[in-house]
Amino acid sequence: MKKYFFLFLLFQFQLSFVNAQIDSLLNELKHEKTDTGKVLLHIGIARHYGWNLPDSTIAHATIAKNISKKLNYDKGLFLSYFSLCEARYVTGEYGKGLNEAKEALSIARKNKREDWEIKIYGSLGLLYLQTKKYKEAKEYFELLVTLQSKNKNLAGLSSAINNLANCYFYLEDFSKSIEIRKKAIVIRKKLNNENALGDSYNDIGETYFKLGMLDSSIYYLKKCFEIKERLHDDEMAALSSLNLGIVYMKKGNMAVAKQYLNKSYFLALKIKSKSYQLEVLKELSNAARLEKNSKQEAEFLRIFVALKDSVYNEENQKQINQLQTEFDTEKKELKIKSLQTEQKQQQI
Repeated sequence: MKKYFFLFLLFQFQLSFVNAQIDSLLNELKHEKTDTGKVLLHIGIARHYGWNLPDSTIAHATIAKNISKKLNYDKGLFLSYFSLCEARYVTGEYGKGLNEAKEALSIARKNKREDWEIKIYGSLGLLYLQTKKYKEAKEYFELLVTLQSKNKNLAGLSSAINNLANCYFYLEDFSKSIEIRKKAIVIRKKLNNENALGDSYNDIGETYFKLGMLDSSIYYLKKCFEIKERLHDDEMAALSSLNLGIVYMKKGNMAVAKQYLNKSYFLALKIKSKSYQLEVLKELSNAARLEKNSKQEAEFLRIFVALKDSVYNEENQKQINQLQTEFDTEKKELKIKSLQTEQKQQQI
């Protein structure tokens, strides 16, 4: 009991520390007089919110982007697009994320900033993975491995290797994926990077599941879940608990499977990740079907369909709004051109 009370206090301390940093930046923002200073503060706030509150990240990064566009401030624009594309990875808006990542890459290349390119290659690779363009993702991660090796950046190298292993996983070369993944684990242990180790443990757990080695899969997924829960990385805790639910279901241990799936659903709601919510609902309906609980299966499917429709309608509405904005802009431009032509004719 004392252990859990201590962990609760530790969590409260970490949460209050992050909130205090955000409050401090918001306070600075009130007194900041320069536009470039405001941009950097909005980006700093967005980075503090991170993956756990992607909506807040998007809100502040969008403000920074809009100010940067008016100023033609490339550094601000790059950092804004970078924060936006990372947040889209969590919200599931992968198409938007890819467009923002490409904008960031274009700015990095224009400014000949290799360090910016390195940042954005990782985001591009991850977003291509999510849109199932595995060969494109593999190219970006191979580029990253080369650049990080050249720069002797071990942390960046381990991340690139780990993601390259993900590409081999999705290309269904599971043995190659495990071989590469173990290289990332060796580096991360050397660096004592517990958070990154958790990522590798989840990924190798998924790979062992594909090979049908369920006990090995559970071993690594649990290692990941324990680390991520302790570090309050809600996004990865949601993923590893979802994976544990799937593996336990495969083993026929429905009670434990549902415990992990429910935990994953709670975390998905917390971080407002509709993509994770959909995945968990699908697995919960599968669990209900296997238990021959047709009433519960129907209820999970009903929530799944309603959520899927809302995501689809949301995306449609966003596209309609974007088209309307483009149409309005076009109309304004045509009106300006028309007025300019009229003025020239009057002068003649």
